[in-house]
Amino acid sequence: MEKDELLIVLSELESKARNGNLSGSDKTFIQRQCEIILRRALVKFCDNSYHDAIIEMSIKLKKINNMDDLKKSKYLLKNGVILQIEGDPKVYSNANLTDEAAERYLSKNTAWIVRFAAYPEDWEKRVAKVPKLEKEKKTVDATAHNEQVDALSQELAAEKAKVEKLEAVLKDERARYEDVCATLLEERKEKQSIADKLETLTVPTGAVENKPQRGRPPNTDKNAPPEPTRDEDPPADEDQTPPMDDKPSAENQT
Repeated sequence: MEKDELLIVLSELESKARNGNLSGSDKTFIQRQCEIILRRALVKFCDNSYHDAIIEMSIKLKKINNMDDLKKSKYLLKNGVILQIEGDPKVYSNANLTDEAAERYLSKNTAWIVRFAAYPEDWEKRVAKVPKLEKEKKTVDATAHNEQVDALSQELAAEKAKVEKLEAVLKDERARYEDVCATLLEERKEKQSIADKLETLTVPTGAVENKPQRGRPPNTDKNAPPEPTRDEDPPADEDQTPPMDDKPSAENQT
């Protein structure tokens, strides 16, 4: 039944439910559609439960494009039932149940079918294929994993080659830097050696003039007359000539 046809039928049933004229077949139809559309069993608290369910189903149908949007899974859990599958961290209810999850669950124990309110007629054949499908899926997953590993290995090898190339360049640059440092150090030593030699050969101006003569202490008196050099004779001192004695000696008197 298509969406528009179902909305017309639900509208007619809503009118009957409001007047309390629902037949047994009408109630059975509502219960079945409630499981399909609302994915839960109809909870009958009072006579208005059917009317409320019809309104709820009509609202949901108006929000979807077509009936295929309701077919999340061909399996429907009974009201209040949830599933936990070994090896799967998810918790399944009618809100997120899929055919694959339901069939994996039933493949562990087919007696658990009693927990489902609805299921396809060929569910046993579908469940019997699960081990084979899981094996094929594992093979596909392993193949995909190996391909990813190969791709990552190639990327790693390429990155390793880049690193090795950079290390070689850095090694060459380090060697050049060490050569430059060694050359600069040699030049500095050579310049220092030349400076030391020049300092040894250079005589300061006035060193000879101020050098004191051997045997004489340097003249430190600023008011004293300058000392004669070796080439000059000392000036004659008039006081050095002994005076003449006018008295005749005893020998002359005799």
